[in-house]
Amino acid sequence: LLKQREAEVADGVDHGAADRPFRSKALIVGELAHLFLQEWNYNNDPGSFLVPLTEFLARNQEFMQDADPGVIRQELEEIFEVFFKSGACQKLGDANILGREVPFLIAWGDKSDGKDQVMEGVIDVLYEINGKTFIADYKTDRVQDPDAYQQQAWIYSEAIGRSLKKIVAGFHLIYLRSGEMVEMPLKRNMSVDWTG
Repeated sequence: LLKQREAEVADGVDHGAADRPFRSKALIVGELAHLFLQEWNYNNDPGSFLVPLTEFLARNQEFMQDADPGVIRQELEEIFEVFFKSGACQKLGDANILGREVPFLIAWGDKSDGKDQVMEGVIDVLYEINGKTFIADYKTDRVQDPDAYQQQAWIYSEAIGRSLKKIVAGFHLIYLRSGEMVEMPLKRNMSVDWTG
């Protein structure tokens, strides 16, 4: 549910829960791509995804609702054909994956108004390379404006810092359609004690 809410915000439209009558094709493709990658071994042969994708879509037909399954499948094939051959996928294959689709819920805000606030989200991939911790977020949209995700990078790195007491070395946007991995600069909130 957290991932769906995040996708709805990114899509710019509140489509609501999965049982409501309409969700855009982009939202459906995004949800299915995330779910498929949650199970994927990044060291697999890049061309070996078609059979697992067929099995995956058969198990997850409820996500497609009124969408044309052939259109959804074709779009997912186009996305994965590029992504699985990319340097971004290879980098994940070389990494130590700590978690996928990791939900978080943390206290947020300065509480100056006396109200408790929380921030929630779902981290697509949390991984380590050479002992350093990284976060990656998949993007299935065609718009590639990294600056739009600066706050997301900060929030996610704060969540990992607070919960795991680790400094995040980098936040990557992975554009699945192009296979590009874009590193976001991280602003650190120095008032947060990640060691105590």
